[in-house]
Amino acid sequence: MRYHVLINARSGTTLKVGQEEIEKTLRENLEIETLDFLEGEVLFSRMKELTETPYPILIGGGDGSMAKAAQIHLAVNKPFGILPFGTMNLLARDLDIPVDFQESVKAYKETQIISIDVAKANDEVFLCCAAFGSMPEAARVREKNRHLPDIIMLPRVTAYVYNRLDFHRKRHIRLTLDNTFKKIRTGMLIVSNNCYVPGERGAFYKETLQEGVLGVYTVTPKTLWDKIRLAISLRTGAWRSDPSVSEAHANTVVINTNRKTELISLDGEPLEMKMPLRCHVMKQALQVIVPVPVAAEVTEAA
Repeated sequence: MRYHVLINARSGTTLKVGQEEIEKTLRENLEIETLDFLEGEVLFSRMKELTETPYPILIGGGDGSMAKAAQIHLAVNKPFGILPFGTMNLLARDLDIPVDFQESVKAYKETQIISIDVAKANDEVFLCCAAFGSMPEAARVREKNRHLPDIIMLPRVTAYVYNRLDFHRKRHIRLTLDNTFKKIRTGMLIVSNNCYVPGERGAFYKETLQEGVLGVYTVTPKTLWDKIRLAISLRTGAWRSDPSVSEAHANTVVINTNRKTELISLDGEPLEMKMPLRCHVMKQALQVIVPVPVAAEVTEAA
């Protein structure tokens, strides 16, 4: 398959690997029609232009870039491919796409098109999760520290999240899950596109993006010991049994507070959004190009 390749010039992989090395690897492994390193609105303007051409777009960036790409491609009902060039690359992990730069490029030699669910918070698309509380603030801290290596930056961001949980635990939230209404206080509220499970691919991942359901998670540690236990359970995958974590499922979720707007993180990108925040899921509405699983290749060869 021949691709237009669009790379976010500010993505973590681009800054660490360098444009020259990325271009060399891409041209050695894939058929490239055009290759652009862009950022900000220029990147997405170029993406809109390229959706009008016969060739699909392969996008190198983080989860926020993929959510923007999804919004653009939904409008034209065309598929796009994913090169995980971000910090967390949660969508790539959920789709079992290699997150190593070299491996992800090579994996796109053999591809297939699948349909996945798309979630919306008001009118904004998210493919991974929408978060309220300490996570959106941490996203801003991450942006300020993007120049640092992951071994320094990630612990710094994690520490910030844990320190701010106490402040947000005092906030009142009115939460509606389908037809069930409740009032809660929590340091972190996450609405995910499909549900997280602990398993062999990591402590947090999704077995599917095709069930048409939202996962709803609250994180409310009250003591230092709660935070220590939570940190361990998140790393080991035992978070479902942690008393600081609660989990629910719903088709629609409405979040409201006593403010007109709140800082919400959509796939890692912080946005000021109007309240109430209404989340719903569009079942298998988006087409994406993904590598053919290795197991499937082996079976076909046999």
